Formats: sequence, C-alpha cells, structure tokens
Amino acid sequence: LGMPVSTTHSIVGAIVGFGILEAGLAHIHWAKIVQIVASWFISPLAGGIMAFIIFKLISRYILAVEKPAVAARKGVPVCVFFTFAILILAIIYKGLKNIHLDLEGAEAMALSIVVGLVAAGISTLLIRKNRNCNGALSVEQQLVQVERIFAALVIITSCTVAFAHGANDVANAIGPLAAVAEIVKHNSLPGQVSVDMRFLVLGGVGIAVGLATFGYRVMRLVGTKVTEITPSRGVAASLSGMATVLACSKMGLPISTTHTLVGAIIGVGLARGITAIDRKIVGSIF
Repeated sequence: LGMPVSTTHSIVGAIVGFGILEAGLAHIHWAKIVQIVASWFISPLAGGIMAFIIFKLISRYILAVEKPAVAARKGVPVCVFFTFAILILAIIYKGLKNIHLDLEGAEAMALSIVVGLVAAGISTLLIRKNRNCNGALSVEQQLVQVERIFAALVIITSCTVAFAHGANDVANAIGPLAAVAEIVKHNSLPGQVSVDMRFLVLGGVGIAVGLATFGYRVMRLVGTKVTEITPSRGVAASLSGMATVLACSKMGLPISTTHTLVGAIIGVGLARGITAIDRKIVGSIF
C-alpha cells in the first residue's frame, strides 16, 4: 500500500495484546506504556518544530539573501558541523561499551565538536573549489548551485537518519526475539536481557531486504506527496529527524522513526505555509 506505518507502534501494540491475553491487565507496566505512547506524540512534534526552525534559518540566511552562493559558503559548513557533531556525540556518549570506548559527557562533547569542526572545514574547502558557486551569477543560477551543494549534504544527513533508524527500529524488532532467547536459555527472564550480536545482524539484514523490496513505495509517498521536497528542505527534515530519533534512542524510548521523520517533513512544509502541505496524505498517515 505504500503507507509509512510505524513498526514501533505495531510491535509495542502486539506485545501489550499478548501480555493482556497471557497474564491479564494487572501484569502490564502501564506507567511505561504511557511513557512510550506519549513519546509517539512528542517525537513528531519535536521533529516538526526543529525542522521548521532549521529551514527558516536556511531560508533567511542562505536562500533569501542577495547572493545565495556566497551565503552558502558560510551556511552549509554550519549544517555539516551539526550533522557530524550530533551523530558522533550520539555514538560515543556511553554508546561504545562493547569496544571499551565509554566516554562521559565532557569527553564525548569535546570529541564530537572536534569531528564536527574537521568535517565543516573539509566542506568549506570543497565549496570554495566549486567555481560555479559564486556571486557573479544571477540569483536564479546561484540558487540552482546552492541546491546542488545541499544535494550532496542531504546524502550525508540521510545516511545519519538511516543510522538513527537502525539504532531505534532494529532494537524494537529484535527486543522480543532476545527476550524469547533468554527464556529458552535460562527458563526465566532476567531483569537485564543480553542481546546476541547475531540477532542484531539479523535485524539489520531484515531492514535492508525490506527497503530493497517494498521500501520504494514508502519513499515515494514520504518524499513526494506530503510536500514538495528540495535538497535544502531535505537537509532540514533529515537533520531534525535524525537528532530527535537519536536523542530518544539514547533515552531508551522506542519512538516511531517513521512518524518523527514525517513530522519533520511537515515542519519543513509549514515553514512555507499551510497550503504547502497535502493534508489528506498527512491525515492518512497519522
């Protein structure tokens, strides 16, 4: 059908339904369920607000100025900095215990800033080498060149969204399997469930196969039918979606990556006005 449904919603709903059938209402941790359900509403809203702000800044300081190409030389590296800094911080801040690289807040922040600055510096050099991106062209020609620069950046931000998607959705899908494996192994479910790396690989392969087979339908709907997406708008949406999903993943909240990203795309559309949104499509998604 091509509808961007939430695997998180489906899995959590299935677990709750099975738990009620097997053990009864009293054995469901309703406080945790309320927290999870609340995050499903908060995450699209947070992604949308962040995307709205980011695209407004891009529009004001890059796209709507007298010389967009000149402004892009300063503005795009800033986007690159935040993309890499947020991604690296999410990875290394208490996230690499398996390889004994478990950095605390100050160390992780410092390293992520350094990596972000290096990435921003490299992007600055690459943009300056682009002779077509200069203020001597007409405004329309400059905007075309600026969007080409953002097209390269949106590849990077989309990869970070894919990383965030794996960090959240693979965990959601593999969680029940890991719990079943622990019960079979120990005849009980311990308070802390260890996840076999093979299960994570299985989940990653499953996501890749799903994308290769049926993913194009969802990509078509999200990428073209909610609102018109250009590279600069795609950067704003994917950057805000990635930041929201990674933040919630670090907090252990199984949010919907799908709805968060759709919320971010809606936020970008709203930055251009309510008429830029296909409300019928949005209503069918939510």
